[in-house]
Amino acid sequence: MLHVHLYFVKLFGCLIEENALSIDITGFSQAILNTASHPKVHLAISPLTYGLPFASVGYSDLQLAKLNRKIVYATWLLTLDKFTVRIVYAEPTEHRKGLIDSWHPSSITKYLRVSRL
Repeated sequence: MLHVHLYFVKLFGCLIEENALSIDITGFSQAILNTASHPKVHLAISPLTYGLPFASVGYSDLQLAKLNRKIVYATWLLTLDKFTVRIVYAEPTEHRKGLIDSWHPSSITKYLRVSRL
């Protein structure tokens, strides 16, 4: 599961760079180079609920929350086949609803359960 986490850390790091966001990507590259989890990136996987009869691929706009002009929370949805992956970047001080069903490699369970979006 760590490698799944790192795959989405990579995608999110690329998104940060492409959009020139004010998030330091040092932690992203260090996580990948050291094969270690990123402490601020969480995942949630949900089934598509609108019942498409075919596979779908796409992504949402990036949603950001700032505090004193610093990005403290960001979420991005990526749809792959019949599932949506919610990638969440959150500073340790953030306790938002989007983190409730999310998973991180440091969590007690090593299993990623399907959540509700």
